[in-house]
Amino acid sequence: MAYFDDSYVDRTNRPKVSVLQNNAYQLQLQRYEIFKEQNPETGNFDLTLEFSDGKKLYVHKFHIISVSETLNAMLSDRWLNNGDETVKIESYSSENFFQFLSFLYSGGCDLTNENVFQLTDMAEFYGIQTLRDFCDSFLSKMECTMENFFDMIELQERYSLKDFNVSLQYFFGRNFKALIGAQKFLTLKKSVIKLLLSFKRSSDSEEDFFKAVYKWAEGQALIKHAASVEQDFNMDGAIKNELSEILPLLKFGRMKYEFVKSLIDEKKFLFSLSESIQVLSVSKRLWDTWARNNDEEDMIKLVYELAEKQALETQKIDPETDLKDAIKKELDEIIPVIDFSKIRFRFLKVFLADKEYLFSPKQLCKALSMSLKQNKDEEQNAFQKVYELAEKEAIKKQQLSLGDNCELNKIIKEELSEVLEIFHYDNMLFGFLIEFIVPKSFLFPVRKLYGMLWRTAGVNDHETLFSTAYKLAETEVSKMQSLSAHPDFNFNGLLKKQLYDLLLYQIKFPRMKLEFIIQNIVEKRFLFSSSEMYNHLVKCQRNPEQEEIFFKALYSVAEKYVLEKQEANPAEMFNLKVAVFKELSEYIPHVKFDQMSLEYLSDFVVEKGFIFKAENLKKLIVNARKRYNNEEQLFEIIYGLIEKQTHAKKLFWFNNNANFNFAKTMKTDLSEIIPYIEFYQMSKTFLTDFVVKNGVLSVDESERLFSYRIVVENDGKTLTGAFVDVFGIQKAIEPDGYGFSVLSSSNKQRFFRLKFEIPKTPSAVKKMKGVEWYLALEKCGTLVLQSYGHVKATDYLIAEMQTRDDFTLSKGSWTTLKSFVKTDD
Repeated sequence: MAYFDDSYVDRTNRPKVSVLQNNAYQLQLQRYEIFKEQNPETGNFDLTLEFSDGKKLYVHKFHIISVSETLNAMLSDRWLNNGDETVKIESYSSENFFQFLSFLYSGGCDLTNENVFQLTDMAEFYGIQTLRDFCDSFLSKMECTMENFFDMIELQERYSLKDFNVSLQYFFGRNFKALIGAQKFLTLKKSVIKLLLSFKRSSDSEEDFFKAVYKWAEGQALIKHAASVEQDFNMDGAIKNELSEILPLLKFGRMKYEFVKSLIDEKKFLFSLSESIQVLSVSKRLWDTWARNNDEEDMIKLVYELAEKQALETQKIDPETDLKDAIKKELDEIIPVIDFSKIRFRFLKVFLADKEYLFSPKQLCKALSMSLKQNKDEEQNAFQKVYELAEKEAIKKQQLSLGDNCELNKIIKEELSEVLEIFHYDNMLFGFLIEFIVPKSFLFPVRKLYGMLWRTAGVNDHETLFSTAYKLAETEVSKMQSLSAHPDFNFNGLLKKQLYDLLLYQIKFPRMKLEFIIQNIVEKRFLFSSSEMYNHLVKCQRNPEQEEIFFKALYSVAEKYVLEKQEANPAEMFNLKVAVFKELSEYIPHVKFDQMSLEYLSDFVVEKGFIFKAENLKKLIVNARKRYNNEEQLFEIIYGLIEKQTHAKKLFWFNNNANFNFAKTMKTDLSEIIPYIEFYQMSKTFLTDFVVKNGVLSVDESERLFSYRIVVENDGKTLTGAFVDVFGIQKAIEPDGYGFSVLSSSNKQRFFRLKFEIPKTPSAVKKMKGVEWYLALEKCGTLVLQSYGHVKATDYLIAEMQTRDDFTLSKGSWTTLKSFVKTDD
């Protein structure tokens, strides 16, 4: 009954594997100790091995033949002579064979730098893989030196050891240049050279490797030449023969194009024309964006010349050979590896002039699309050319197709499927995209089209951008509608979502002109909120002459929005004009009323309920005077405007209250503007029949108020002002006027001898922008003529001084005051 200690039993009541292995190992060591003693009397050996040095080793036959088929065959009965149990070993020394047998008995042996090569050979010869791995591990840890590397590499070539190979590769890579330049390199066998070619190496070392290998081949050829009895020994042929198995292992893709090109030129015998084309096509081509010539372009020209040369040779042999077909066949494998992104479109266009037959339509499209375009014109020309090729091919396919799937646009899109993403659409002009790309919108997702357009749009292109985007979105939503079965399909809602999701927020509406906004944006109000629409109108590009059109459009839009709100939520006390006024309250400050005519202000603006404050009326008068030469006409229009405005006040501010004092309100507004009216330019008839009749001035005021005006002259330029002369200025300067020299300032002239008493009532004349010159009394009562910037708060303003010249005071010249009494009608 077998006994096992509990500690050596697992749950299945079987001994643990590690214990069994340990037991087996101990028994093995016992057998190994017997072998080590080499006592034929006590060792029960059944086989004797005899060596050339006369020494013998005793072994147990079964123990060694059970692990080696080679030994088993050697020691079989048919190899032994009549039961003679002695075998002679002549290939290995007794010492090294003892280590070999020690490994077979114990699984280990004493490996040294001196015996490892022999033991590796034994492991290989007798087929002991475990010993082979043991030697491989030892060798991989051995120190590689320049002295022993070539011996080691030859060993590796014979036995192909995995770990050892890694170690050799590492040393070879670190000492590459020194090793290929060593004299011993030139004596290596071809098989060892091929092994070295399988090693990893830096990409920039391939050219040096080729040079070293070529030098080795030259050396081998010279040895054969020396041994040859041929008088016409072909040295080039011998070198090529030596390299025939090696050239395919060299990585020409790591060699620079110029190196390979010179190699083919100098050593033509090494490569056939077809091989030359192949190695050139895989070589490493350098590239400079702006170079006049680059390797890629030079390579394509050279390989074409070689292919043409090969085709001509073929044609000599077979005259019926089609030259173009032969050239194309030579280059069929080369075209796909050409990097067209390094070839200039300009070069390619010239090169392809008579060589399009080399490419399939798709290859040609890809070549043109990938080529380097150096400006916008080239990018556009390339796309046009590619599209024409695709369209031409699509028409051919359509003509040959009998199926349902033969729609021309679909076929064109399929032809271009591999190249559309290659083009740089941002490098095309916006105008080209509109004229050529947009009409072919079937080629692109609408989102991509929007992106192309807004990225290339210039400052003045946003009107076209909007119109184009709207049409694209409209087409897209129409497609959705045709596919939808929903009876309440929200066309405008989807159109708005389409534009907002993809583009609308990118469009710069302030860059659009007023005409475009009115004609194209206002009519599409559903796209915008009311505030967006008002902002588009307010911020658009417009000139002063368009301010009336602008306000009318703004009012019209507001009117529509207000009516829509009223329809959605009816208000009992609804007044359209009041509602519009409130709607536009935020945007009115952006309206330039001073650029509108007084007629328009009266007939439209005031009619719609907009009321002007006194200060705004003053500005309107100042700006309007530039448009009117007749003061009577100007006053009639202003009077009519104030009259309409007073009616508007009664209606909007006082709810048409019967107690509203119309005449008083009119007089109040008119009193604010009277100082700005040049009554002295009006005829007495007009003053009587219109001004006095309407209560603007009394008869007495009309008689004396503007019977006097003063004229200032300086260096040929004139200022004119009119005022009520309660000061006695006329008396002081008549009858010959009064003159005084300009002393220092070009903006202020004091008349020191003319001093007057300042009235106790405040001046009706106020300092305001737009009036450049004033006649005034300084705090001390001195009469002064001064520009707008020199007026002080303590000055008593007498009159605004008007000029039709660019008036300034010339230093050193005389300033003259003259008075005139209005006597003509």
